[in-house]
Order: sequence, then structure tokens, then C-alpha cells
Amino acid sequence: MAFTQGFAYHDGMFYEGTGLKGRSSVREIRIETGQAIRKVDLSPEYFGEGITLFGTKIIEPTWESHIGFVYKLAAFSVVRTFSYPSEGWGLTYN
Repeated sequence: MAFTQGFAYHDGMFYEGTGLKGRSSVREIRIETGQAIRKVDLSPEYFGEGITLFGTKIIEPTWESHIGFVYKLAAFSVVRTFSYPSEGWGLTYN
């Protein structure tokens, strides 16, 4: 079980960032079935927050850890991390 923290649509798929201490993940979801077809679990110490899609990447902050993750959309894997001085909540991109 986890709670949706961020949600995005791209090329016929949903992307969801979930948050729950020890159970946070980023998921690619097939719209027709609601099935997660790809998933990346965060390490248990991170509480995942809202995601946004930025070009070919997914950006995700964490709640109290001051660390964010950048995922490569095609490979669905972390390509880098970044730090910031405040709590993460959610992101958006327009």
C-alpha cells in the first residue's frame, strides 16, 4: 500500500509517484487496466513526493530527506540525484 503523491500523463501512459515510509515508488501504469508495468522502489529511508515529467525525465523530490531523484523515462532508472534545503512536496512543469 502507498499513497499517490504525484500523477502525470505522457504518450498514453500514467506515471505515479507514491509516498509511504519504506514503501515509496515511481510507477508506469497502463491506462486501460490500471496495472503497473514498470516500477522503481525508493530506498526505505525516503518518502517519495509529487513527480513531474520534464522532457525525457521524471523528477521526484522526497519529503524530509532533502534529496531528489531524476529518472530516465525510457530506461525507468535513476540517472542522478540532487539536493535542496527544504522539504519536498510536489512539482509541476508547464
